[in-house]
Amino acid sequence: MKLKDLQRFLSPGVVWNIPPGYTPDGQAMMGILQALQLLNDYCYNYLAISSTATTQTATAAQLVSSGILNFTGTTGGTMTLTTDTATNIIAAMGPGTSGPPLNSSYAEPLRIMNNTGSSITLAPGSGVSLGTGTTSVASGSWREYMIIPTGVGAITIQTIGGGTV
Repeated sequence: MKLKDLQRFLSPGVVWNIPPGYTPDGQAMMGILQALQLLNDYCYNYLAISSTATTQTATAAQLVSSGILNFTGTTGGTMTLTTDTATNIIAAMGPGTSGPPLNSSYAEPLRIMNNTGSSITLAPGSGVSLGTGTTSVASGSWREYMIIPTGVGAITIQTIGGGTV
């Protein structure tokens, strides 16, 4: 069994579906609905992206909902992966209408896996800043990031580690 198969098996994507019509109360941060929705946000989903392009844009949904972006294909050179705008990323974070805290107290994980044969360099979209650390992912490796809302229309993507695929 490959690592990605094991990871897919152990990462269900949704821990508990919030029933339609229920909206977590943004004021009651410790409420059960809020807690379950935030728990759902931390479940990794696996998204395989086959690309031969040297430039690509990662949508807010891909960055936030997937958790793991696995790039495959032959790019023919270094790929520049540009993020969506901070406003779109914050909107995709949810939950409900309350949205995430905008004071650096909340973050969502993102892993970029590189199986393209060339390196991938992360580039910030509008309102996105890259924190300290490495922003490139070498071929045959992965890099882990935290997506941190830091203010209205502002996101920091911070490198937290990496390894080989």
